[in-house]
Amino acid sequence: MAISNVAKLVLAFVTLIVGLALISQVVLSSASTVGLTSTSESVAVTANESGKVDNRYGSVVTHYTPNDNWREDSSDCSIADPVVTNCTGVTLTDTTDYVWYHNGSINFENTRSVNCTDHGLPNATTVYYSYCPDSYMTIGWGRTVINLVPGFFAQAMLFVSLGLFYSLFKDSGLIG
Repeated sequence: MAISNVAKLVLAFVTLIVGLALISQVVLSSASTVGLTSTSESVAVTANESGKVDNRYGSVVTHYTPNDNWREDSSDCSIADPVVTNCTGVTLTDTTDYVWYHNGSINFENTRSVNCTDHGLPNATTVYYSYCPDSYMTIGWGRTVINLVPGFFAQAMLFVSLGLFYSLFKDSGLIG
């Protein structure tokens, strides 16, 4: 039973439109497994009697979970690109003003740069960082394969549509 030209035309357009509609969802779902998430957290640092900020803080970030069983290696998902600012918004310098540890803790080296009582502000430090979401693919080759999926999906939809259009044009005599 041969498919009519009208049915081929409708099928080709439907395939093309469905492919275009689904490609964004395929891209979004694959991007969520290979991309880091950025966030910020505020840490309330306290000054001692002499007006200096206490030097050592424990874990300051909430998204660091080194003991998750699904991670192949916790170093794959350590906190990435931390930026620390003091209460006035000045970016502090790593290893000069503070030392960042990959377990999510911080040690202030230059406590004067963090102390904002001179400005009449509370001692609040903000930490901006990126972390791995729960669905993050930690294996490098897996991320590469997932990044290829949207392209192959788009090619498959394009080739199905082109095949249907070619068949339609051939049957109607527009091409030989």
